[in-house]
Amino acid sequence: MTRETLNKLPANVREIIEDLRKEYKNAVGYNKKDAKRERLAGYVTGLRDAGLITERERQILFVYGTV
Repeated sequence: MTRETLNKLPANVREIIEDLRKEYKNAVGYNKKDAKRERLAGYVTGLRDAGLITERERQILFVYGTV
């Protein structure tokens, strides 16, 4: 399901999600991880608000970015 969701997005959006995921994984300390998580949450919420993804796909991408 995650790959299907990622594949339906434009290439530049996939790259941003991958970059946010890497930033989250490389963040050290709770405050930095929390800031990266908030940024990812805002980005995928924006994608949902723009109509590019559904609410379920937003949840999938958020989990993908933070796990």
